[in-house]
Amino acid sequence: MLVEVTLPAGTATFWQMDWIEDTLNWFLGMLYKRFKHLDQSELNEVGPLLIDARHAINAIMDRKESGQTSGYIATGDELRTISEAFAVIIPTLKKAVALSPHTCMKEFDWAKNRANEKLRRKQNEKKRTEG
Repeated sequence: MLVEVTLPAGTATFWQMDWIEDTLNWFLGMLYKRFKHLDQSELNEVGPLLIDARHAINAIMDRKESGQTSGYIATGDELRTISEAFAVIIPTLKKAVALSPHTCMKEFDWAKNRANEKLRRKQNEKKRTEG
């Protein structure tokens, strides 16, 4: 609901975008960690959607950071892609947490650490190019 309410209006805060991004990263991390044990046909079906959602979120954030938009605003196609991805992500995460909370939290920590490392690299690169 957060995706569908805030992104079209451009009212998402930095922290809400962070939550959206972290949730997607968590799900991607869960898929990565469980890849060998998942149904390959389901992965083939959902994988491209998740990657497209990742690109859409990046594009929204890039437009805001570059000053092209005053808020985190999704285009219609981006909103549809992100909404479709979250329609898969949220029920799957709920089920996974119910079945194995400890494993899910380890996967969340892995995804969060990976995202933090990516952010550090991006900030270091920005400092090098500015300085």
